[in-house]
Amino acid sequence: MSDIANKRAATPAALVENVMHLVSLPEIYLQLQKVLDNPRHTRDDVAEIIGYDPSLSARLAHCQ
Repeated sequence: MSDIANKRAATPAALVENVMHLVSLPEIYLQLQKVLDNPRHTRDDVAEIIGYDPSLSARLAHCQ
Protein backbone atom coordinates (compact mmCIF):
# COMPACT_ATOMS: atom_id res chain seq x y z
CA MET A 1 0.00 0.00 0.00
CA SER A 2 1.34 3.45 -0.87
CA ASP A 3 2.00 6.16 1.71
CA ILE A 4 -1.05 8.08 0.50
CA ALA A 5 -3.29 5.02 0.84
CA ASN A 6 -1.89 4.33 4.32
CA LYS A 7 -2.58 7.91 5.42
CA ARG A 8 -6.10 7.79 3.99
CA ALA A 9 -6.88 4.51 5.74
CA ALA A 10 -5.64 5.96 9.01
CA THR A 11 -8.19 8.80 9.10
CA PRO A 12 -11.43 8.38 11.06
CA ALA A 13 -13.47 9.23 7.98
CA ALA A 14 -11.73 6.51 5.96
CA LEU A 15 -12.29 3.95 8.69
CA VAL A 16 -16.05 4.45 8.61
CA GLU A 17 -16.41 5.28 4.92
CA ASN A 18 -17.93 1.93 3.93
CA VAL A 19 -19.74 1.16 7.17
CA MET A 20 -23.46 0.97 6.52
CA HIS A 21 -24.84 0.05 9.96
CA LEU A 22 -23.40 -0.59 13.39
CA VAL A 23 -25.39 -1.70 16.41
CA SER A 24 -25.11 0.21 19.67
CA LEU A 25 -25.97 -1.02 23.10
CA PRO A 26 -29.37 0.24 24.29
CA GLU A 27 -27.89 1.26 27.64
CA ILE A 28 -25.81 3.91 25.87
CA TYR A 29 -28.98 5.43 24.46
CA LEU A 30 -30.63 5.36 27.89
CA GLN A 31 -27.63 7.09 29.46
CA LEU A 32 -27.56 9.65 26.67
CA GLN A 33 -31.30 10.33 27.01
CA LYS A 34 -30.92 10.80 30.75
CA VAL A 35 -28.14 13.38 30.23
CA LEU A 36 -30.03 15.16 27.44
CA ASP A 37 -33.13 15.39 29.62
CA ASN A 38 -31.09 17.39 32.14
CA PRO A 39 -31.33 21.05 31.04
CA ARG A 40 -27.92 21.69 32.60
CA HIS A 41 -26.07 19.06 30.57
CA THR A 42 -22.84 20.02 28.85
CA ARG A 43 -21.18 18.96 25.62
CA ASP A 44 -18.59 17.20 27.76
CA ASP A 45 -21.35 15.13 29.40
CA VAL A 46 -22.62 14.04 25.99
CA ALA A 47 -19.11 13.41 24.62
CA GLU A 48 -18.22 11.23 27.58
CA ILE A 49 -21.18 8.93 26.97
CA ILE A 50 -20.67 8.80 23.22
CA GLY A 51 -17.00 7.97 23.80
CA TYR A 52 -17.99 4.72 25.52
CA ASP A 53 -19.64 3.42 22.36
CA PRO A 54 -17.31 2.94 19.37
CA SER A 55 -20.12 2.24 16.91
CA LEU A 56 -22.04 5.36 17.88
CA SER A 57 -18.84 7.39 17.65
CA ALA A 58 -18.17 5.96 14.19
CA ARG A 59 -21.68 6.76 12.98
CA LEU A 60 -21.46 10.33 14.25
CA ALA A 61 -18.04 10.78 12.65
CA HIS A 62 -19.46 9.42 9.38
CA CYS A 63 -22.30 11.97 9.43
CA GLN A 64 -19.96 14.93 9.14
